[in-house]
Amino acid sequence: MEGNGEALRGRVLHPAALAYALDYGLLGTALLPHGLTYLMRRVQAASLGPRCLVLPPFPRWTTGCSTRWTVPAAAGARGFTEGSLFTRDGALVASTAQEGLVWVRQS
Repeated sequence: MEGNGEALRGRVLHPAALAYALDYGLLGTALLPHGLTYLMRRVQAASLGPRCLVLPPFPRWTTGCSTRWTVPAAAGARGFTEGSLFTRDGALVASTAQEGLVWVRQS
């Protein structure tokens, strides 16, 4: 029975970790063209609408997935980002998009 619990945790934990990582990091991609990062204390950002589609079967993080991030639009304190996650052999694992609000405090 313990083996079944481990399999269930794997099926739930890995996609959940992916969704968290994408929501946390994808908007940061929109900051790069402006020379900004989350590490700057004056930068604040808010996610306005993350979307993520995970395609089964989802591989374990240890399998060496690769990512591709794009920023189709970043202007007027808003950024729109898209991302894809691939297995080593190039199969699409997940696709995501996020819109966010970014502002820089002047003080």
